[in-house]
This record gives sequence, C-alpha cells and structure tokens, in this order.
Amino acid sequence: MNAGGDLRAWQERLDLLEAELIARAAQAADAGDWTPRELAALADELDELADQRDRLADAKDTAALRRDEAAEAREGTATGRDRAARERGQDTDEGFPDRFLSARDRDEALSDRVESHAERRSAQEDRHRSAAARARAAGDRDAADRAATASAAELSGLRDALASRHVIGLAQGILMERHGLDADQAFRMLVELSSHTNTKLRDVAAQLAHHPQRRPAPRASGAGAVRPG
Repeated sequence: MNAGGDLRAWQERLDLLEAELIARAAQAADAGDWTPRELAALADELDELADQRDRLADAKDTAALRRDEAAEAREGTATGRDRAARERGQDTDEGFPDRFLSARDRDEALSDRVESHAERRSAQEDRHRSAAARARAAGDRDAADRAATASAAELSGLRDALASRHVIGLAQGILMERHGLDADQAFRMLVELSSHTNTKLRDVAAQLAHHPQRRPAPRASGAGAVRPG
C-alpha cells in the first residue's frame, strides 16, 4: 500500500474508533450511572484518540511537504526542458519532444500541489477533531470527579448515619436497663434531653453511651414527659 493509502486506512480506523467512543460517551450521559472509574477510562481513550489524530495530522503535513518538494522538482525539470526546446527552436522536430515533456511535468507538478493542499486541509481537520476529542475527555473527567465526590459524600453520610444509629442504640439500652423503660420510652427520653439541653441527639446519646455512670440532666416535668420507673 502506498503512503496515501496508508494514511487513508489510518484515518478510517480512527473514524471508526471515534464513532464508537462518541456513542459510548452518549450512553454514559443518558444512563447517568457510570462509575467514576468507567468515566475516567473513557476519558483516557478519548485522549489517546486525540493523540492519534495529532500524529495522523503530522503524517499528512509530512506527505504534503513531500508533494511540494516533488512539484518543485518537476517544475525544475520542466524549466530545463523549456530551455532545451528554446535552444532547438530552429528545429521544430527536435524541440517538440522537450515541449511535450515540459508540459507533462508541469501538469504533474500542478497535481502534486493540489494533493499537497488537500493533505494540509485534511491535517487541519484532524487537528480540529483532536481538539474536540480532548474537550470530550475533559468533560468525562469532570463527570468522573463529580461522581466520585458525590459517591464519597454519600458514603460518608451512610457512615455517619450508621454511627449515630449505633450510639443512639447504646444509649437507649443504658436507659432501658437503668430505668426499666421500653425502647420507645428510652428514645423519647433522649429526645427530651436533646431538646432541653439544646444538644444534638447523637451528642446526648454519645455522652450517655461513653459515660453510663453519669445520670441524665434533670428534665422539666410535663404532660409529654416520660417518668422512669
């Protein structure tokens, strides 16, 4: 396969890969349940695609440069043939081949320059697509960071909830054993202590659980008060 064919095959492979990655990115956005690791892996693939696009663009620029060099060489040959034709101007039969070959060389030089221009334009398009892939990768990484932050916050909240539930359960057990209360009565007593002392329920429970020998702070009696037996 020639160099042009190699570049076209390379571009076709990248086009297929890009279509697949764009479809997966759309799926991730629609589903909304991709893990941070999955999103980060997708971003890495998009960055690799961008790198390959840049390398392809460099290869196309190199091919364009070679086309320009070939065109200049052909034009130099054509100029030499024109000079030879002029020197043989008195002999029409001898001058004709040089003029014919000169015209052919100039046509081929023009073709090289046209292909060179097409290669450079295609390289520029590859660089634009590379930038787009990097932008999508950055978006996926942002989504991965947000998902990771939300996951960490959710995990932290669950841990706090479990810790609070555990310490409140311990405090309830202490009150139930000390005052002969059932679970609901013990919980209401903790709520009253929290309200009367302007302290979070978990902190009241933690104080009681960690220092069970201390008696609860005095409570104001009322219709809703629980009287320990």
